[in-house]
Amino acid sequence: MQKKTASILLCMPFLFLCGCAVSASSQVQATTSKDLETEYTLSGESFQMISSFDPTSYGSGNQKGFYSVFLNDDGSSNIMYTDYATQTQVYLCAKPNCEHDSDACTSWIAPFAGTIVPAATEKDLFLIYSSREERPKIERLELNGENPTTVFSLPDGAKIQNAVAASDTTLIVQIEQYENDGQNIKSNCYLAAISWETGKISVVFSLNDELEQLKNKKFQASSMLFYGATSDALIVETIVQFDYEVDMNDVDKSFENLNKALEHTVYKIPLDGSEPSPILSYSNGQCVGRAFPDGFFYVEESKNHTISMKKILTSTEEHQLLIENLSEALFTENAEQLNVEDIVFRNYVDGHLLFNVLTDQYISNNGNIELVFSGFAIDVETGVLKQINLTNYYNATTVPVDIIAKCGDDLLVFADITQSSGENKNSRLIERKIALITTEDYLDSKPNYRMIDTLRNFA
Repeated sequence: MQKKTASILLCMPFLFLCGCAVSASSQVQATTSKDLETEYTLSGESFQMISSFDPTSYGSGNQKGFYSVFLNDDGSSNIMYTDYATQTQVYLCAKPNCEHDSDACTSWIAPFAGTIVPAATEKDLFLIYSSREERPKIERLELNGENPTTVFSLPDGAKIQNAVAASDTTLIVQIEQYENDGQNIKSNCYLAAISWETGKISVVFSLNDELEQLKNKKFQASSMLFYGATSDALIVETIVQFDYEVDMNDVDKSFENLNKALEHTVYKIPLDGSEPSPILSYSNGQCVGRAFPDGFFYVEESKNHTISMKKILTSTEEHQLLIENLSEALFTENAEQLNVEDIVFRNYVDGHLLFNVLTDQYISNNGNIELVFSGFAIDVETGVLKQINLTNYYNATTVPVDIIAKCGDDLLVFADITQSSGENKNSRLIERKIALITTEDYLDSKPNYRMIDTLRNFA
């Protein structure tokens, strides 16, 4: 198993893809929460994630069905609804003989130069419009697509990230906002609470408020990522690239200096209204983590280069050890080559933490670089680890079958992913087909899929 360590080409784009990047030496002037309307105090509300922070969003579901937005050739879009009871996918439209191509159709969305992400609760459907070219906004619709109303909009130049948490009255989203006063560009990245009844926006957590604490330190860039919600807290991570020394005669030393100077801090924002506090700090390459309702899970590389898996209880900030040596638990050979960057947290179902691990990388006979990701599930109460042997193969990569929604005892998954040549011989078209499978069968690697009758497959 041959792997490459993280390089500057992998580290630096992360700062700009995860959130807003603020350069300390540029002409960008940062705003703080004081420049916004008001600060928001959480008061015991219960929040659930209705859209993931993943850059690619395939949709959002509630207990009855799954909502997806499909782009059309003319730039318009349609909302498709997958009904779990009938195992069918339909246009979100009840109009007979509808062509689904105009605003007379409840599934149709006018052309928009950006992304449109659905986020569903048991009572409402929200559409998150995000763009650098058009005005971002959030629309609220009834679950059948009727009566759309704009809950909230932002000035041009702002952007709303995919992650959305919802309570009975409030949405939590991450916003990147830029303002040009003619001389300087003011920017801020912050977690916002939006009342969908009044449209009022308030600040929950501000990146630049945290950066104000670093006035005596020189840094080059910063970003923020809204991970999600546990049962008692919201979780965000800030990433700051401090100045570091470049050794022109030693590339490896330069990478080491960069990673040590790239500081990650994970904060919990308690739902009881108390102040945010850091629960984990680390340099780049030392940890990888993700928030789920049961807590914040992460893997950590120790000084002797073993990798452990841990869980933070956000109520007490206690760090619990789940697996002391992950390499030994997963492999019988080449275990020492495992890096934290090879581990990807994917989901959390019925007390099981699901994660993928890059277990092989090689050059095939046709010259392709082949990657093999293996899926694993750990019972967080018993510590029992099992491998998930349900897989798909595309783009020279083997991946575990991905879960896109949970509904009762069932999971909605990409049961089959096929790849075919497009009109251009150099292009490859990906088609993802969805199915339901029981959580028990998924964890036992039994491919007892109930395929969804679809009108449009995911790309």
